[in-house]
Amino acid sequence: EAEQLQKELAAAKAEKEQLEREEAEAKAAEAKAAAEAEQLQKELAAAKAEKEQLEREEAEAKAAEAEQLQKELAAAKAEKEQLEREEESSQTEESDIATELKNELENLRKELESVDDEDSDSTDNANPENIKEEYAAEMAKKGATLPKGFIKDAKTNTGH
Repeated sequence: EAEQLQKELAAAKAEKEQLEREEAEAKAAEAKAAAEAEQLQKELAAAKAEKEQLEREEAEAKAAEAEQLQKELAAAKAEKEQLEREEESSQTEESDIATELKNELENLRKELESVDDEDSDSTDNANPENIKEEYAAEMAKKGATLPKGFIKDAKTNTGH
């Protein structure tokens, strides 16, 4: 009977040691799992922080790009307005120049008509030999000078 109790005691001790080993293994596995969970939490937190940093940088980049585009748009609008003002100004200047040229042309036509009228009055009944001399005299009155030998050359060329 004592032998039987010894066997039971040994079996109980062995079972207790087995349970303690299993418990220790379970605690070790739990600790390992807790450490892994903690490591995963740290990695998750780091990944979240990195993601937030990337999102901030992306948002800043987008904001900077949007600001740059706004500046470029404002500059383009200002340039367009400047070009429109210049175009409007040049159109006004062109129409002013065109008007001036038309007026000058009209004045020249009137002058030409009056010169033609004056010439026709004084030269219609004149001798062709005297027309060149009269023209030279009229031009001299107006301050114009003729090249030397003009009248002589004209008489020679016309046979008069």
